[in-house]
Amino acid sequence: MDSAAQIAQFAEKTPDVLFLQVNYETHKSMCYSLHVHVLPFFRFYRGAEGRVSSFSCTNATVRIDHLSNSKKQ
Repeated sequence: MDSAAQIAQFAEKTPDVLFLQVNYETHKSMCYSLHVHVLPFFRFYRGAEGRVSSFSCTNATVRIDHLSNSKKQ
């Protein structure tokens, strides 16, 4: 299952969370203004708090997270 399908499946299981998909090619200027240069990119907002977290999912970040989680176990 590809990552888009996994996110869609997760979105169906969490109806209280709003997921938006942006077409990078169509909205390049917006992506640049939000400092989105690597895809896929995730940004999380919570009500009045605004942005609470953001990250890209490159092979490097996935490997780093995997390694750090393995060390904790």
